[in-house]
Amino acid sequence: MLYNINTDDSEGKISEHYNWLKQVFHHPNYIKVNGSPVLMIYQKKPSRFPVLRKMRELAKADGFPGIYITCGLTKPHEDLLDIGDKKKYTPQPQRMHVALSKNIFDKVLSYPNPASWNVNRTLEIPNWCVGDMKKTRRHKRPPDIAGIISSFDNTPRRNFEEANVWSFGPPKVFIEMLRKSLHSALYYESCCFLGDHSAASYFLPSLISDQNTTFIHKEYARTLQGIN
Repeated sequence: MLYNINTDDSEGKISEHYNWLKQVFHHPNYIKVNGSPVLMIYQKKPSRFPVLRKMRELAKADGFPGIYITCGLTKPHEDLLDIGDKKKYTPQPQRMHVALSKNIFDKVLSYPNPASWNVNRTLEIPNWCVGDMKKTRRHKRPPDIAGIISSFDNTPRRNFEEANVWSFGPPKVFIEMLRKSLHSALYYESCCFLGDHSAASYFLPSLISDQNTTFIHKEYARTLQGIN
């Protein structure tokens, strides 16, 4: 995204890029958060920060409250993947609070890149969510989106070690891991924060009621049997 440009937009390249994006930003079906169109940045690169700030200015001048920017980080999800002491891994997972401290990003996406902390792991629903439902009210939804491995990645761009993080065993093993992670992520977003359905409403419109989340809690043990 826009490398080697004047960040003051003196060349007009940032405006040109925004004018291209706004064609979809203004579409009624485009995802927005509190009126701001969502823009996903693949990686946290400091050279992009001035560009993103300028694009926010352009969005405000275009009638939006701003741009809701998410950033991909190579890290485990704060609630769904407990890897223990992060310092024991090399390289260490990126840190959410560091990215958010830049006052650029509204949320991060825990991107499941091949890494030692990601080997043979699936997303797991936190214990506090599947226990007493009243306890879930004590937890605040973190600004962290769960990234889910959705395919093998043993292409030539990966070295042998990275490719085998995701390509071990027969395909059915990988598919079961995918299903378990997907189930955990959907359950977490729709059931772990009672009364807060802001995130679930984007992809689970039929589940965004306390009545339905209560039902899902009760059915959890039964449904999980189908993916174990």
